[in-house]
Amino acid sequence: MKLSVIGAGAFGTALAQAAVRFSEIILWSRSQDVLESIAVKKENSVYLPGIRLRHEIRATANLGEAFTNADLIIMAIPSQYLRPLLSSLSHSDLFRQPVVSAAKGIEQNTHLFVTEIYRELFPGDNPLLVLSGPSFARELALAKPTAVTLAGREDSILREVQSQLSTPFFRLYTSRDVKGVELAGALKNVIAIAAGISDGMELGFNARSALITRGIAEIARLGISMGAYAKTFAGLSAIGDIVLTCTGDLSRNREVGLLLGQGKKLSDILQGSRSVAEGVVTAKSGYELALSRNIEMPILSAVHDILYRHMPPLVAIQALMNRDLREEL
Repeated sequence: MKLSVIGAGAFGTALAQAAVRFSEIILWSRSQDVLESIAVKKENSVYLPGIRLRHEIRATANLGEAFTNADLIIMAIPSQYLRPLLSSLSHSDLFRQPVVSAAKGIEQNTHLFVTEIYRELFPGDNPLLVLSGPSFARELALAKPTAVTLAGREDSILREVQSQLSTPFFRLYTSRDVKGVELAGALKNVIAIAAGISDGMELGFNARSALITRGIAEIARLGISMGAYAKTFAGLSAIGDIVLTCTGDLSRNREVGLLLGQGKKLSDILQGSRSVAEGVVTAKSGYELALSRNIEMPILSAVHDILYRHMPPLVAIQALMNRDLREEL
């Protein structure tokens, strides 16, 4: 079988590395440095250094080559770059096979999720699935035990892709709640920035735990208003991913928050990193989405104001702690 992974960042590369059931794997990238590194050293030294890639993996900059005769496509590019990439494809018949979205974000201005962007541009009937959950790229690429959620609406396709991607170290659970899994995967990055800010300010474990727990409550509140299943937010794509991203040292979004909490400027933080911290953009689009649906999300709003209105983190924390008292549930 042939797998095509569109996007050779850390997670896309790790997914290619983990797909041991595929005999041919095409990893698409527009980065010449990444292409050369994989071709010469069999390693993505830009985004996943120090890990030798399997011989089945081949890198290309040719999208047509990547899509041709693929049995499964994984889209692993940042959500904000997805529309320009898909719009450059003139042959909608390229997408006849199942497509798995591994991106986590909400598009600016439109507030669309990845599957919605895809379906808007390619309104065919091929299956769309979402893969999300607690999965640092480096650990996945090193074959450390990892469990995630695969969401879709067709049971037979879900089971087929679940079987194709699952391995003794990579376990996929299925879900029919595409909306809930996409929403949790996107907004957990914003909560991770909040947790990083708290850690950077040395506010303690109590504060971090409260941010994680109330962050989950906020995401569930918005998700349920959009038709997501309540039980999704107790699963891997919500609680699991939020705990990992808010506490793990490999989290890019937590690192952004950590540096903000230490007094660094956002522009300097972003300029010094090649990796994309999706939570920075999602804080804005998620904030606007919540406003449009009249859903109260204090932590999301606080992160938005720190990032886009230059609110000092200490002022944001004080505002959260001094809100009107209320019942928990």
